[in-house]
Amino acid sequence: MSYLAYIYLFTGVSPGRYGSGHPSIVPYQAFLCRDNRYIVVAAPNNNIFKRLCNALNLENLLDDPRFLDNNLRVKNRDILIPILEERFKENDSKVWIEILRMKGVPVAPVNSVGEALDDLYTFESNLIGELRDSRIGKIRYVKPPFKINGVRIANDSRAPDKGEDTYEILKELGYNDEDIKMMYKKEVVF
Repeated sequence: MSYLAYIYLFTGVSPGRYGSGHPSIVPYQAFLCRDNRYIVVAAPNNNIFKRLCNALNLENLLDDPRFLDNNLRVKNRDILIPILEERFKENDSKVWIEILRMKGVPVAPVNSVGEALDDLYTFESNLIGELRDSRIGKIRYVKPPFKINGVRIANDSRAPDKGEDTYEILKELGYNDEDIKMMYKKEVVF
């Protein structure tokens, strides 16, 4: 979002809508593959665009005057993107990912939430925490994605049950045992 904000702040022009596409880099977006899965492909410069065209066996695009540099690819996105979309539909996402990675083209799968949470990277990054609740048992949760001084800050304790900490809190607030017993008796607290 901040990039789009800067386009507006610097030019006074609100960027168009390009779906998953980038407003000033083409191609840089998600493409649907034969297996009905999306991959995100980025060719932010001429060198990577050349590698992309070679990987897709679309070398003819390299000499096309409409696509010689990124400015021209942005201007002619409505012509270039459909060509690329058709090519990506010819193979499954895993095949394209392997081919593009071998050619040095930035590419990544578009995962479902479940796939992202079950991914080896998520496990190795220690992003999923686990705690026990007295009523429902084990609870898995997503830890904050950032680290402070190399440490992922996470609270691995469950939320207290209703009224579980009332006595301790009232003591911290300066109430004595007699006052607290009276509050419980009159059902002022739980």
